Amino acid sequence: MEDIEEVEVRSTNRSAAGFVNEVNRALLGILGVNEECLITFNPKRCAVAVAEAINRGFRDCGDLPENCVVYAVAEELNLEVRELARRLIRGSGSVIIAGHPLCWVRTFINLLRTSRVSVEELGSGVKIYEAMVREASRECPGRLGNLPVMNL
Repeated sequence: MEDIEEVEVRSTNRSAAGFVNEVNRALLGILGVNEECLITFNPKRCAVAVAEAINRGFRDCGDLPENCVVYAVAEELNLEVRELARRLIRGSGSVIIAGHPLCWVRTFINLLRTSRVSVEELGSGVKIYEAMVREASRECPGRLGNLPVMNL
């Protein structure tokens, strides 16, 4: 029985990692940033490039640019936004999505789902990023919880 459970866990992690790859490919096409900035954790080098690509492409979308990117990814993958979030939550926290450990993204999604912060409080991309990093520093294990040094 334990062997079967282990196979199921590995299979779920593998399929979740494959899904993260799909999301990163969609982001690559949508944002047009260097692929390395999506699949490696290097906020010092990539955070500004990704933020600029989001603002450049979605500045006039009628919502926070970051929200519009999420909708664009969901549309690209033929998913509802809730399904996109649900599938991302299942992945291994150490997988990199949009240049950050999935654990960071997952803790931020959970922060919103549990209403510990409201979308109205997050009126800019900077506030969204700060909330994500703050929550990840508490919730993510080991090196995933380490805050990046951002000397830009």
